[in-house]
Amino acid sequence: PDFTVREMLGELAKIADSGELKSAEVECSVRDMLSYFALELGNFEQARTHATKGVELARQPGVEPQHAATFHARLGRVLKDGGHRQKALEHFHQS
Repeated sequence: PDFTVREMLGELAKIADSGELKSAEVECSVRDMLSYFALELGNFEQARTHATKGVELARQPGVEPQHAATFHARLGRVLKDGGHRQKALEHFHQS
């Protein structure tokens, strides 16, 4: 069947949320993609949700440190666009 991009991302989000991804590194990569596309599609709440979960995952042993920087930068952008300048700056400083 044909899928729209939004449908495909929705299915991927369900997989990430289900715990089926056994590696924190893999889940970070998936959440990175999900938060990026959510932000680009204007879905700020989904972008914030995936980036917040990504920050948590990035703290786990064995996860590449660049993931934390990416998620903090993305959260900063989401918060800035949502009018939360001070919170955004906190995340930008951590990226």
